[in-house]
Amino acid sequence: EMRREKLDGRADSDYFRLFFQSLKKTEEYEDYSRKENPLLPEDQSIISILYKHVLFPNDIYQQHIEDIFPGWLDDKDAIYHSIINTLESISPAQKAFVINRSKETKESKEFAINLLRKTLHHDDEVVQMITPFLENWDKERLAIMDFILMKMAITEMLYLSEIPVKVTMNEYIELAKIYSTPKSGEFINGILDAMMKKLKEDGRIVKEGRGMKEE
Repeated sequence: EMRREKLDGRADSDYFRLFFQSLKKTEEYEDYSRKENPLLPEDQSIISILYKHVLFPNDIYQQHIEDIFPGWLDDKDAIYHSIINTLESISPAQKAFVINRSKETKESKEFAINLLRKTLHHDDEVVQMITPFLENWDKERLAIMDFILMKMAITEMLYLSEIPVKVTMNEYIELAKIYSTPKSGEFINGILDAMMKKLKEDGRIVKEGRGMKEE
């Protein structure tokens, strides 16, 4: 899997040993290592401990990852929440939780690129739309990921006429739960719902295709 993702050349065994030694010093690992056949929740818990209490607080790890991925400082919070949420969502029925990139289609990649370009192009306009709906919120405490997701959602509502509004709403609420804070789904739902109603009243949302004009 690491070869397929082109990560094998970046795996340093010295770092693996260092971080594993740190994990072995935790009480949680001592308890875990005494179990003959750990259950799935116990496997999930120890991997979560590795990320939460060994890797992410470790300056050496942070510097090593930043050396490999220059955008690490901007992305690490989203990656952290994604890892923890992925671990917690694993069920016994799953054979693996590695992302299967073979399922990505040409259409999905084109859609993602198109959405990104439109989001960047309409950034100033969409920010001005969102700002009045955040009057009661402390902008300094607003998670950057929440703001990015809201901008993408509003752009999708306005400028991707083939996507139903309900699909957009549901998708970004789920994305917030995965990539942002525990309460982000509820927060984004409230803001997007209020904005959607206002945009509909103003005639800004125009959808094409069967069954979408009544939304």
